[in-house]
Amino acid sequence: MYKACVDRMYAATKAEQLEHRITKLTSKRAWESKAAEEAEIVLEKMTQEEQEVLHSYQREKKAALNALKVLLRQPFGKNVAAATSDATPSSQPPLTRKNTTKLLRKRRR
Repeated sequence: MYKACVDRMYAATKAEQLEHRITKLTSKRAWESKAAEEAEIVLEKMTQEEQEVLHSYQREKKAALNALKVLLRQPFGKNVAAATSDATPSSQPPLTRKNTTKLLRKRRR
């Protein structure tokens, strides 16, 4: 049961971290845009690199939220084995920490 809670917390924390990064990037860009407008300065559009970083964070967040949804659908407790054997098809292995980590692994640069 502890492992199930840890997996859920890990997925939720990862999604929240990515949401914070996305918000930080977009709010910084909005602040720069507003400051440039007030100073009557023409500001360049987002660079290709900035767009790629933002897009990668959005994809990672979506994957983390999907992994969290999968984990939250799985029952946990004393009767996990009985509940999961009836609920999940035999073709799909149960989601483990290793599988969760693969889903949430940060893209290496």
